[in-house]
Amino acid sequence: MTHGNKYIRKTMVECAWGASKAQNCFFSKFSYTQTVVRKKNAMKIKMAIERKMLIAIWHVLSEGKPYTDYKKPDTKGNS
Repeated sequence: MTHGNKYIRKTMVECAWGASKAQNCFFSKFSYTQTVVRKKNAMKIKMAIERKMLIAIWHVLSEGKPYTDYKKPDTKGNS
């Protein structure tokens, strides 16, 4: 995220920090997995979350569909 509007970039960094701290959210699970399990740099993970959020925002705006958080399918057979 080196090019583009500096104000949007700063706002998205703050949103990525917030999303990584939220509970039961795809972005927080992604952050935990990458930083704790795979031992990656936390700041690089925040940039990855920022990019994922921008992609999600683009799809919501371009397709006109509401955002739904990613949930893994239930493997236990419960409905």
